[in-house]
Amino acid sequence: MSSADVIIWIFRAKRLVLHVTHESLFRSCDEEMFAGEPQFSSCTYVNRWSERLQKRDGTSICRRRCPAGNGNAIWKSGCLSFLKVHTMPSGPLPEALIKKLRVSNDLNDEDIRALESLPIAGKSYAPQQRIVVEGDRPTECCLIIDGYAYRSKTTGAGLRQVLSIHVAGEIPDLQSLHLHVMDHDLTALTGCTLGFIPHEYILDLCARHPGTAAALWRETLVDAAIFREWMINIGRRTATERMAHLLMELWERLEPIGRTHEDSFELPVTQSDLADCLGLTPVHINRVLRQLRNEKLLEIVRREFKLLDRPKLKELGQFDPTYLHLHPSM
Repeated sequence: MSSADVIIWIFRAKRLVLHVTHESLFRSCDEEMFAGEPQFSSCTYVNRWSERLQKRDGTSICRRRCPAGNGNAIWKSGCLSFLKVHTMPSGPLPEALIKKLRVSNDLNDEDIRALESLPIAGKSYAPQQRIVVEGDRPTECCLIIDGYAYRSKTTGAGLRQVLSIHVAGEIPDLQSLHLHVMDHDLTALTGCTLGFIPHEYILDLCARHPGTAAALWRETLVDAAIFREWMINIGRRTATERMAHLLMELWERLEPIGRTHEDSFELPVTQSDLADCLGLTPVHINRVLRQLRNEKLLEIVRREFKLLDRPKLKELGQFDPTYLHLHPSM
């Protein structure tokens, strides 16, 4: 098959899949549907997605979650459905999740194969782009493949509090499997590559693979432990202690998944972002960062944070990594 775009037509009645490689043929079927859309992104056929469409009660899923030419688009037209899935190299999608789960869980070969079989649709997000909004009813979970995301709440006066920062390999909205209405926002902190996994496939995987279900459950418990630590960090530590603790936490979480370089890690954030993480003002954040630099504890070059003296930062931030449970024995 050529490298041209591939559009998959799924005829539910006959369960026939026809691969069409010409964009013009697809456009001739419905000119209005994709009117004004740029060149199609590369597409591929994902078997599980088609089965998901065909198992529904005679109707296909109708979703336009992503912008044209940049993500998933599923359209209903009688007994004919068009499925368009933005493709990425298959390796990084489940690999990020598996690498993260292996840090603190014992997974056997069967668990790994089950995770590798998950249908994951990739999409890129810009900094501060909303992923899921409070009040939404998501039908997919979001896997962070690259970049950072954060969960937050906003007051009636428009003041934002960041509740947690999430790194590659984490599924920050895993609770949406059972809590059907989002009670907070999930937003890209930096430019992100995300993978979306339909709820039904995660639930099916958990039912068939208890070891994987236990690993995902453990990840949600670690999330809760991090929430508890953030509460005491914001409520009972000084501004300098809060910053030292946050930097040490991020380093400890990034190092096991290969996202650090010696004593450095990349964190392309603004002082306003850090202020909303630590319950401070941007002016106060600037003062704290300057203090850490003057004390030779921290160096910031462009988007890279270099921890010059981790033992001293650990002591300053009263940092004890136990709450991160970074080993299966913990």
